[in-house]
Amino acid sequence: VSTRLALDGSRETGAIKGVPFETMTKWEEGKLRVEKKFKGGLKLIELYSLSSDPRMLTVSLKTEGGRGGGRTMKRVYDQHEPVG
Repeated sequence: VSTRLALDGSRETGAIKGVPFETMTKWEEGKLRVEKKFKGGLKLIELYSLSSDPRMLTVSLKTEGGRGGGRTMKRVYDQHEPVG
């Protein structure tokens, strides 16, 4: 699945498996912040940050409200050197 994000803080709408949400994306302290609000009160906040040495992409996901609120998850992507 690919998603196109407006980086100017404007509000957009979308749906995941038929569930509508409102999203807002903006730069915040050198990180890309993507906030999705779902009907029923669930909010997902994703923070994307890139480090240079070592080169890694870190994606933090936090949930607020709703039944799944109060959880945090972090994914770290390390640069892979090509084989061969």
